Amino acid sequence: MLGFGTAPSGAAGSTGSGGDILGFLLPLILIFGIFYFMLILPQKKKDKNFKLMMESLKRGDKIMTIGGIVGKITAIKEGTLKIQVAPKVEIEIRKSAVANVVSRGPENKAKEDVKKESKDATDKAKKESKDATGKAKKESKAKEDVKKESKDATDKAIEEAETPFKEDK
Repeated sequence: MLGFGTAPSGAAGSTGSGGDILGFLLPLILIFGIFYFMLILPQKKKDKNFKLMMESLKRGDKIMTIGGIVGKITAIKEGTLKIQVAPKVEIEIRKSAVANVVSRGPENKAKEDVKKESKDATDKAKKESKDATGKAKKESKAKEDVKKESKDATDKAIEEAETPFKEDK
């Protein structure tokens, strides 16, 4: 009988399993790569920034909770914060309820300014170093070009000087 849609086991047109595996795994690998760069990596960065923010909370910082309450930190305990939301009104919240820092306290702001100035100075020094390195590379390349041109000119002069002697022979 003729079987439509099935090939005999020894048919010349059948392919090996090597191409099938690659054809199956390649899309899965691509999908994983897309998920990693579009979802996992940004979430890791967000978590890292949130952890740094939590570690940098100090007395005097003005914060906003995930519920929208804005207050000034008056005390910090192990896992909780006391915040002043109005004169003579303090509430205790969990640290994990902090959404973001609205503004830093005066003493904390000065420390951040020093850190920012230090980072700016470091960035400036890196840029100047990079510029100097680029300039040195350009000068080095120019010297190499001059050496090459000089060598070429010398070789040409030697060749021209030898030409009359070759013709005499």
